[in-house]
Amino acid sequence: MGKYKVLDIFSFLPANVISLEQLEKMFLDSLSEISNNTKLGNEEIVVTCSSQSWFTENIKECATELKSEGKQVAYIVCNEKVISVIGYRENE
Repeated sequence: MGKYKVLDIFSFLPANVISLEQLEKMFLDSLSEISNNTKLGNEEIVVTCSSQSWFTENIKECATELKSEGKQVAYIVCNEKVISVIGYRENE
C-alpha cells in the first residue's frame, strides 16, 4: 500500500478534460517524485501543499473544510489556476 491515501478530490474541470483517477495519480506521483513535468494539454501541472494569496474564496473554503476534517490538503495548479483540491492522509 502507498504512503498516502487520497480521501477527497474537488475538481474544477469536467471529467472529459481530466478524470478524478488522473488527478489522484498526478497527486500521488508528485509525492513519490515519479513525475516532475506532468502536463494537461500543453500546460504544465504543479502540485503544491502551500496555499497562495491569489487562490479564490471557493478554493480556500474547500481547503478549510478538508482541514476541519483532519485531512492534509494539496492543490493541483495548471497555468496559475487551481484545477483540483485534494484531501489526503498519510498511511500509518
